[in-house]
Amino acid sequence: MFFNGLIHLLNIRFKPQIDLPMKTTANVFSNRDITVTYEPYVCTNAERCARELSNVFRNSVIPWIDLDGDSTEKIIRQVKKCPSGALKFSYNNVNNEVA
Repeated sequence: MFFNGLIHLLNIRFKPQIDLPMKTTANVFSNRDITVTYEPYVCTNAERCARELSNVFRNSVIPWIDLDGDSTEKIIRQVKKCPSGALKFSYNNVNNEVA
């Protein structure tokens, strides 16, 4: 009985910490044509974007997404490659869609 009480006290006192993933808000970036949202807690491979379109998706400069770094068409193609869905885009003006 004594040991059960001691174990119970130790369990209460020294509960293991459970690390939960940190949720952050989506980042929103716009240029004249499109708006791109980035959800960092969904992202599985940010390095891919930085490698394939490094003048837009920068890993050492804040803000790390610069939509003026390349053409809207290239940015849309890269966003569509996002494997996790962390990157999404929408057109700012429906009548001004870019292929």
